[in-house]
Amino acid sequence: MSHRIHVIHVLGTGEQQARGISLTVENLARTLDPHQYRLSVIFLRSDGPVGDAFRKLGMDVRTIDWRGGRGDIAGALRFARALRAMKPAIVHLHAGGLSPRFVSKAAAGARVVVHYHSLEEESRADKRRRAVRTPMAADLVIANSRATAKSVTKGEPLVVYPGVNVLRKVFRRTPHETIVVGIAARLVPVKGISYLIESLALLARHSPPIRLEIAGHGPERLKLEAAAARAGVADRVAFLGWVDDVPSAMDKWDIVALPSLAEGLGIAALEAMARGIPVVATQVGGLSEIIVDGRTGFLVPPKDPQAMADRISQLAKDPALRAKLGNAARERAADLFSVERESQAIQSAYQSLLA
Repeated sequence: MSHRIHVIHVLGTGEQQARGISLTVENLARTLDPHQYRLSVIFLRSDGPVGDAFRKLGMDVRTIDWRGGRGDIAGALRFARALRAMKPAIVHLHAGGLSPRFVSKAAAGARVVVHYHSLEEESRADKRRRAVRTPMAADLVIANSRATAKSVTKGEPLVVYPGVNVLRKVFRRTPHETIVVGIAARLVPVKGISYLIESLALLARHSPPIRLEIAGHGPERLKLEAAAARAGVADRVAFLGWVDDVPSAMDKWDIVALPSLAEGLGIAALEAMARGIPVVATQVGGLSEIIVDGRTGFLVPPKDPQAMADRISQLAKDPALRAKLGNAARERAADLFSVERESQAIQSAYQSLLA
């Protein structure tokens, strides 16, 4: 099988926070012809649940512990040795700055794809230095939205939207007295969850009653729990922690809310749309590209709890409107954000690089 095109996907970590990035790699593993492509994974820092998911798909997964960029010579050498042993045709970088690009070319002579999945504002708190947003030393740059593409300093990245599995039929929720609003996100300030809690407080006497479920984990959890208590809505907010199967959790939700302050795209919005759930989101970044205001969901200004509360209330009171927007959202996801569409776009890019 040596004639197969070997593509190594490089991620920062296999921990749970890499789920959004890992979906693209999993989609490729499931859809690319295994007789034509061989996919492997290298984690720069640590393995974890994401790595387990890749192994279940039959992928070779390695961890090299490269933490310091150019300053970590030993880590760079480990990366170089791994590439020489694995002999990739393409190194598809989902993490790392300039150093992994140069090492990939020097050690393996591989084509280098750099893939941006977020805006710098989303990841700044998780990084010790400013992210490199340049096409330098890359044969191709891919961005997950037009908003993300604009963050690259030069050139025109190829925009490839993530793909999600779209239900053939909208999941019909059993009628219930309480409307459940859900959010799936890291518990960090940029996700704006504190503003959503303020929105819930504004809906305290709403009929029908509204409950909020928060799926995710992160350093802001204690602050958000305290905010819910101060707002008097702690009994109507459930912190679910990390949820492995977010789409299935969404089957209990009537509305999905995304109050982000910055968002490269919004995987949770796509997953909700794919299941026929209307989304109320802030008009920031890639969210404005995937949600059509008033047709597949609602867009509101960021940091505006009243505007979000108004739209949530409108949907909560009108099951016919929820169904209408949910159906339109599912159709839009099927047309523009399918797994097959994402895979075909990336496969075409690979073939162009190697032509």
